[in-house]
Amino acid sequence: MIIGKLQFSGFIYDFSAQESLTHLLNMMTVNAIIIFIIKNLVFGLVIGAMACFHGLLVENSPTQVPQQMQKAVVRSLVFLFLADGYFLLVTL
Repeated sequence: MIIGKLQFSGFIYDFSAQESLTHLLNMMTVNAIIIFIIKNLVFGLVIGAMACFHGLLVENSPTQVPQQMQKAVVRSLVFLFLADGYFLLVTL
């Protein structure tokens, strides 16, 4: 996906995809890559934990499944915004 975007930017702007990739790699630091990996792991854990938690709250009625799914989606979004805010404060 990144390679396609680099090639497309080569059509719009007057530089090659290799120059774009070199510039992108020069801008990335080890610290930024580590934060990126940790942030994605935390986001995945939050989404998975919310889905499992609300899935286990379903008792006998099949009508509870969509209700718990909606709650899981909303709470996942709330926790993702909170986690993203935390990462923003930590990385400033």
